[in-house]
Amino acid sequence: MQDELPDSVEVIRVSTSAPYTLSGQVLTIFVGMLAKGPGGLATVDVRLSTAVPSGTVVTNTATLTDNRDVSVTASDAFVVRPATAGKINCAFRAQVYARPGSPLRYVARYKNAGTNNVLTISLPSEGFRPVEFVPPPTEAAGTLVEYRELARTAGLARIDGSVDSSLPDGTVLYSWASVASELGDVAVCEHRSVVRRIERLATFIKLPSKWRRGTTSVAVVRYSGATEGNELVVNLPAFVEVVSSIPSPVEVAGSVVRFQALPTPAGLVKLRLRLRPEAGPGTTLTISAVMTDASGLTASSLATTTLVP
Repeated sequence: MQDELPDSVEVIRVSTSAPYTLSGQVLTIFVGMLAKGPGGLATVDVRLSTAVPSGTVVTNTATLTDNRDVSVTASDAFVVRPATAGKINCAFRAQVYARPGSPLRYVARYKNAGTNNVLTISLPSEGFRPVEFVPPPTEAAGTLVEYRELARTAGLARIDGSVDSSLPDGTVLYSWASVASELGDVAVCEHRSVVRRIERLATFIKLPSKWRRGTTSVAVVRYSGATEGNELVVNLPAFVEVVSSIPSPVEVAGSVVRFQALPTPAGLVKLRLRLRPEAGPGTTLTISAVMTDASGLTASSLATTTLVP
């Protein structure tokens, strides 16, 4: 087996029970006869050169051959991230699943950045078209966006755009953000969105099968597959009112409770409900939920409970 190590790494240690040779960046392991069942294992510890710039894709390739000229090749790659140090930190968020032709929003949050800070965002190299930057960046070159001297305590930068409609399913949109202070401290965060052409938007309501009069009850509405621009509408029976809600709704109009811009792609809404005195025992109550999002998909569900004395 030959492992062609990248030029950007230095071999520190090779661990394997089989004999091997190392010539330059080529590691040759003489594995001998491999019987049916589990094969052997070789571990190679390497050190990445400090001269490799952030964002570089480093690929390692290994090929297994035999005396009949039959071969199989496997490879793996990683993306070089900036060095990290210090106590400042950041978070970088976007949708886990991205639908071709749909909006995609990146939000980079940071805190404890100090003065003269620099926030750098590396957008996907292809498949994403930025449309709006909030706040406007200090500098933008290609897929790199840079902000300087943002609020030192905490803050965020938002980039709205759209996903290329021609991207195939399974494409990974990789991006990262780093925030650096004048002291040289750096915090790094990254995100991967996977392209899915068909995403199933779903909702589910959990409600106790029986509800005793004079008590409150909790209804939990779970959802999945949601994109940005979503809205969840929960319809309650006439005899039921909302005591509290997590998160808070944007509107409560009679028996209709409305939520907007819920976290994507999945989450839940918890409603604590109370019965009005006119609700009599034996009554069957039905709660329904309808969710929509920017992709145009709709999902609905319902649950029932019976009042008992």
